[in-house]
Amino acid sequence: MGSEVKGIWFLVARDEVDSRWGAEAYAALAAGVPEAYRSALTEPLASSWYPEEALQCALEAMRERLVSAEDPYRELLFACTQRGMGRFFRAMMRITSPHFVLRQVPTMWRHIRRDDAQIEVSLGEPTSRVVYSGFPYFDDPNYRVLVEASLGALVQPTVARRVPVRVEDFGDDWLRVAITHG
Repeated sequence: MGSEVKGIWFLVARDEVDSRWGAEAYAALAAGVPEAYRSALTEPLASSWYPEEALQCALEAMRERLVSAEDPYRELLFACTQRGMGRFFRAMMRITSPHFVLRQVPTMWRHIRRDDAQIEVSLGEPTSRVVYSGFPYFDDPNYRVLVEASLGALVQPTVARRVPVRVEDFGDDWLRVAITHG
């Protein structure tokens, strides 16, 4: 079985794109995805599983059609993650710590993905690290930005400010990310 991603990702992306640019922009985005994966964008079901390639194509289309520069692209993915977390979850995270949230990253990954990836979290002060392995999409720069944006959005509520998140190193199927939260 190849990697799969939960449909909630596509619903959240649609809502975020619609709120920023309108439904026409999302329709153009979906039109930029190969036919084989288009239904993941046009008719997503929150609990359904879609091939990872559908997400890969969606990320590429977002970058090509909406925000080509890296910082606005990262901001869009950050906002998608925040939207996916919801207000209640973000409010709860305000009473936790960066370490608590980062320990949950492997579990959160399993809620939105089915694959053979391994995730190791090393907690530290002021910087923690997350190492992903066995996920053959990290040669795609869009996935590296997605991970940075997602981890930043997860940790931000715990410290009430944006935190620096950066890819330290990567290979075809692994990625090491540093999150400076202290």
